[in-house]
Amino acid sequence: MNALQNLYLASQKLETLPDELFHDQHDLRRLDLSSNRIMRLGPNTFIGLGRLTHLSLDDNLLVDLERLQARAWSNRCTSRRTLVIANSLLIADVRIGLLVVRAGGTYESAVISGVFSGLNAIEELSAVHNRLEHIAPDAFQGAGATQLRRLRLAHNQLTLTEGSIEAASPLRALMGLQRLELAHNHLEFIYDDWRFGMLQLSFLDLSHNRFTSLTDLDVNFLTRKIDIDLRHNNISKFNFSPANIYSSEGADDPSDVTVWLDDNPLRCDCNIYAAMLRASSSNSRLRFIWGQARCAAPSMMQGFFLANLTIDSFICELETCPVAKCMCYARPTHRVLEVQCTGVDDLPHLDPAVIGRQWRLEHTELLLNGSSINRLGPQDPAPDVTVLDLSNNQLSRLDAADVRRLLSPHRKLWLAGNPIKCDCENEPLLMSLREHRHQVQDYELLRCSDDGEFIQDLPAGGVCLGSTIPIAAALALLAALMAALVLLYRRFESEVKVWLYARGLCLPCFTEEELDRDKRYDAFVSFSHLDESFVVGELVPTLETGPNPLRLCVHVRDWPAGEWIPAQIARSVEQSCRTIVVLSSNFLESVWGRVEFRAAHAAALREGRARVIVVLYGESLDARQLDPELRAYLATNTYIKWGDPYFWHKLRLELPHRRSRSRMVECTPPLTDLVAARKAGFQDGLELSPAPTAPVL
Repeated sequence: MNALQNLYLASQKLETLPDELFHDQHDLRRLDLSSNRIMRLGPNTFIGLGRLTHLSLDDNLLVDLERLQARAWSNRCTSRRTLVIANSLLIADVRIGLLVVRAGGTYESAVISGVFSGLNAIEELSAVHNRLEHIAPDAFQGAGATQLRRLRLAHNQLTLTEGSIEAASPLRALMGLQRLELAHNHLEFIYDDWRFGMLQLSFLDLSHNRFTSLTDLDVNFLTRKIDIDLRHNNISKFNFSPANIYSSEGADDPSDVTVWLDDNPLRCDCNIYAAMLRASSSNSRLRFIWGQARCAAPSMMQGFFLANLTIDSFICELETCPVAKCMCYARPTHRVLEVQCTGVDDLPHLDPAVIGRQWRLEHTELLLNGSSINRLGPQDPAPDVTVLDLSNNQLSRLDAADVRRLLSPHRKLWLAGNPIKCDCENEPLLMSLREHRHQVQDYELLRCSDDGEFIQDLPAGGVCLGSTIPIAAALALLAALMAALVLLYRRFESEVKVWLYARGLCLPCFTEEELDRDKRYDAFVSFSHLDESFVVGELVPTLETGPNPLRLCVHVRDWPAGEWIPAQIARSVEQSCRTIVVLSSNFLESVWGRVEFRAAHAAALREGRARVIVVLYGESLDARQLDPELRAYLATNTYIKWGDPYFWHKLRLELPHRRSRSRMVECTPPLTDLVAARKAGFQDGLELSPAPTAPVL
C-alpha cells in the first residue's frame, strides 16, 4: 500500500494516532481524519507525508497541537496547498504557526517563528468553526504569503483590531488574496489593506458580523471587480459624501463593486439617499443588492422595501435644527429645507445652504400653522422662503414694507385664521392681498376680524379711498439702496479680503482659530513627483520664507523612510492645518495622489471645515479625466490657478494666519539639496510600482 494517494478514515471513532503511522506513505496526497475523537497529535504523526496536499481534522476533540512545530509541518508538508482545521473543539492553547488561538481561558500571543516560510505553495487556508479571537500582527509574514489565494476564517470570534496597525489589518501581507471569508465573526471595519493592497480580491464575505455603518470609502477598492457580502449585520447608518453625487458628468468608478445588504436595520434617511443616488448615476459601477431589506427608521419610512423606493421618496429629518420648537427636514431631490414649528412667536431665520449644505439645499418652506406670530421682523420672511404657512396665527396689521416682503414673487402663502383689521390704516395689506390673490392659497377664506366679512367682498376701491402712505417711497428707496450695497459686497467679497490682507490690514479677521494650535504643520503638500520642480523650486521656498513663514510637510523631506505609505498619508493630513493639492495632469495619473486627496477631503468633512486648497498647475484639465469626488469638489469650491497675478495673495489668504509664529529650526539641508541627492541615488516611491509590493520612499 505504499502507493496509496487518498486515505479516508472519517467517522471511525479514532482516539489516538501512533507516531510514524504514515511514515511509509510517501505518495499520500489526501488524508481525511474528520469526525473522530482524536485529542492529541504527536510531533511525528505526519512524518513521511512530504507530498500531502489536503489534511482534514474537522469535528475532533483536539486538545494539544503545541508540539506540531516547524519540523513536523514546514519540513514534512512543504508541498501542501490546503490546510483545514475546522469544527475542532480547542481546549488548550493551540498554535498553528501563523494563527494564535485563544481557548480554555488563556491566551498565548507568541507565534512559532518560521513556520509560514515553509508553506511556499499554499493556496488555500481554512480554519472555520474554531474559537479564534486574535491574529498576531506578523502572523502572515513569510515568503509564501503572496501565494495564498483563499482564506477561510468564518465562524470564529475575530475582531482583527489587536493585530491592526493604523488602518491596516493583520492580513496586510496577503496581497495575492482573491477570496477572504470572514462571516460569523465580530468585525466592525473594512481595512485599508483590503481596499488598496489586495489588488486581486474578488470576494469579501463579512456577513453575520457587527458592522453598524457603511461609508463611501468602504466601497472604494482598487481591485477590478469585487462582491462584498454585508448581509445579516447591524448596519443602520450610511455615510456617503453628497459632494460625489452632484456632478453632471464624471469618470467611471475605478472598480465594479457589488454590495449585498439584506437583513440590516437600515435607516432610510438622506444618508442612504446619497448612496442610492450615487449607485443610480449613469457613470457609477457601484451596485447595491437590497434583497428583502426593509426600512427600520424613521417612522414615516418604516416597513418599506428598499428595492421599491425611488430617490424621490426621501424626506429626511436633519440631525440638528437650530430653532427651538421646530423640526427640520430635507427634500434633497427638490433641494428644499422644510421647517415645521409650533408655538413660536417669530419667523425663524434659517439658511438652507448652511443647515443642509451637504445636500446643496436652495429653498425653504416654513410651516408655522397654529403659532403665536403677531408681527413680522424687518427681514421677515427671508428671500429663499418659497412656501410660508402663517394660518391660525395672530397677525392683524402689516405696513407696506412688510406686505412687499411677504408677497414677493414665486412665494406661496397661507393666511386664513388671522385677526386681520379691515380699516384705513391696514389698507396696504388689504389691497395687496387682492392684487396677489393667486399667491395667497386660501384667499377666499380670509375674513375681517371686526365684522367677519370676507376680505374678497370688500370694495374694489379700498376701504380708505385717497389715502396714501408718504414714507412708503422713501422706505422702498432705502431698502433698495441697502440691498444694492449688500449685493456689491457679496459680489466682490474675495477681492476685498485679498486687498486688505495684502496691505496688512485687519489681520485679526484672518487669524487661525485655537482648534489648530496643536498641529505640527501649517500645510501638507500633495503633488505628483513629475511636478517636483514647481513644488521644490517655487511653491515651498516662497511659503517657507518671508515675514510670515509657514511650516510645510513635504514627503521627500519630512516622511521617515520605511513606514507604510497609507499610514504616513493619514498622519500627514491629521498633523496639518491644510492640505495643498497641486492639481495637474500628472497628479490625475497618480494613485497615491488620489489617496491623499480622499484622506484630506474625508478629514475636512469630519471636522466641517475647509481644509483642502486646490492649486491648478499646468495646462487646462479635461473634466472627464477627474474622479467624481474630485470633480464634485471643484464644482462646489474655489481653486487657485498658477499664473494668476494675485496667486500668492490668494494662497496665503487660504492658509493659516497666526498672530505669532516661532521660527522652525532646520536640522536638515535645504529641500532643494535633499531632492538633488535623492535624484542622484534614489527612486521616488510615491507613484505605484507595477510590482505587487508596496513602493519604497
